[in-house]
Amino acid sequence: VVATSNYVHSVHHERSTFIVCSERKTCTCRRFQMDEIPCSHAWAVLKKKFLDPEPYCSDFYKPNTLLVTYNNSIIPLPDQIDWNVPGYIENEVVRPSKFKKLSSRPPKKLRDKSYSELYRKKNKNSCSTCGCKGHNRRSCRNGPHTE
Repeated sequence: VVATSNYVHSVHHERSTFIVCSERKTCTCRRFQMDEIPCSHAWAVLKKKFLDPEPYCSDFYKPNTLLVTYNNSIIPLPDQIDWNVPGYIENEVVRPSKFKKLSSRPPKKLRDKSYSELYRKKNKNSCSTCGCKGHNRRSCRNGPHTE
């Protein structure tokens, strides 16, 4: 983390440089703006400057907002016999769908990969016969490695 001014910092991470502005709550990776919570680069800046992260998080993530969301009481419905249903709705017949869903194997659920898994550098194969990268022993067209 390198400070360029009081609010703007340059963060070097995995051969990339990200610019974090703590005043405007922005980062060039755009996760800070999208999620409205500090991204890993902003966390590095906050940690270096010994700042409290709470003012940089959206109110949606704070416990008081959650409590206010569920503050209103939910009134349960009475027994179905006591419902007041208009006649035109009560006499309406709902028919089943004309199309039947074909039974098949459910689709495979793919695991969501983390940000670091998606953007890290991939390792290349290396051949145990010749020592070159990019292929393995089975597909090797070179002779054995001699020193």
